[in-house]
Amino acid sequence: MVEEWEKTSLAGRMGRLTEVRARKVIESIYLIANPEELRSTTTRTFLKDWLARKEVETSTNTHQRYETVVTQFLRFIRTKADQDLFHLTTADLQAFRDELSGKLSRGSCNVAIKIMRAAFNEAKTQGLMDSNPAHLVKLMRTEKFRRRPFTPDELRRVLAEADPQWKGMIAVALYTGFRLGDVATLDWNAINLDSADISMVTGKTGRQMSIPIAAPLLRLLRSMTNRTGPVFPEACETYQNSSTTSRLSKAFYRIMEKAGLVKHRTHESTGKGRSARRNQQELGFHALRHTATSLLKNANVSDAVARDIIGHETAAISAAYTHIDLKTKRDALDRLPDFLG
Repeated sequence: MVEEWEKTSLAGRMGRLTEVRARKVIESIYLIANPEELRSTTTRTFLKDWLARKEVETSTNTHQRYETVVTQFLRFIRTKADQDLFHLTTADLQAFRDELSGKLSRGSCNVAIKIMRAAFNEAKTQGLMDSNPAHLVKLMRTEKFRRRPFTPDELRRVLAEADPQWKGMIAVALYTGFRLGDVATLDWNAINLDSADISMVTGKTGRQMSIPIAAPLLRLLRSMTNRTGPVFPEACETYQNSSTTSRLSKAFYRIMEKAGLVKHRTHESTGKGRSARRNQQELGFHALRHTATSLLKNANVSDAVARDIIGHETAAISAAYTHIDLKTKRDALDRLPDFLG
């Protein structure tokens, strides 16, 4: 064995030592004290296996986000993707972050780095890496951006421009706080018009939600004649065909354009290409979620109840083991104004 090590050392000095031969020698040392072979895996294999595990551990939307980032990273590192994990360096992750910064917002770049940190932290835990190369990559400084809620006048203008399907979707978001993906995929099986409540699992967080139906929304739902399958069939089909809410968000933007709340978007080239960063807007469909929260707080609904209705987990609720019952939530929702009359 010593002779083999000497031959390997000589090969290294002469520039003929390959990675495969070096690993074999190191593995022979490792096997003296360990019954199992030295573990190794390529970056591509590890990340694909990691994604497979995350598919059963996270929501569909979260897994899709992970998959997108992993695909971008493997494409970026090129041939290194098929080399052992230990070849990855902090410089690789920094370069990946900088590459994304020319295409995405700083917030999106930071999310990508956090995803890679989580993946390689698992590799470190499994003993496949000595350290996490993404750990030392600094997150990019971001400017705080907050969506604002719609004012009552703006809300009425949007509802006036919406067709029946969009009016229904806006109403659901306004009186439940549901995100666009959850509204688009809302099924009649989740709705009980007799007990006036909606029970469903949210797409983003996987949280089981049970929300009373506010009187204005209940009146609108009862006026619908087709009560099988998706509540909003066209929106559901659009979402399922693309697996994202992008097309639906654009459609809602056009409604806001007609209402005179946002600037008109043209299809003319800006010279920045398709990969240019998106300009963030104060108003969008997600702003309805903020509007619901704002309306509840303006109606003097307690923070704990408002957050439970909207689906925000809080340390205060968890610490107190508070259970907000349906009656309490119904009383809160009954205080909201009627925008559908």
